[in-house]
Amino acid sequence: MFFQTYPWLASFHESKDILFDFTNTRYINSAGIALLIRYVREARQKEYFCYAVGVSSHYQKIFRIVGLSSYIENFPDAFSFFERMRLRRSYSNER
Repeated sequence: MFFQTYPWLASFHESKDILFDFTNTRYINSAGIALLIRYVREARQKEYFCYAVGVSSHYQKIFRIVGLSSYIENFPDAFSFFERMRLRRSYSNER
C-alpha cells in the first residue's frame, strides 16, 4: 500500500530512512494513527527505517500504547535526527 501510494520511495537506493515530521501537528485522529501504523509496518517489511521528529508528549504516549514506538525512533527536533544520522554514517564508514 505505502509503496503503491508513494512509488517514488522505492527508487531511493542510497537511503532507507523515512522521516515523519510532526513538528506542527496538533491533532491526529484514529484514522491517521491507523494509516501511520500501516505505512510504518509496510516500510519495515521493505527494510526501511522510520523516524519521527517533533512528536508531542501526548502523541509519544499514544505511539507507545499502539506499539508505534517499537518501529519509529523519536527525536525532539530535526537537528537531533540529522546529527544522529551523520554520526551513524561516520561510524559505519569507519568500519
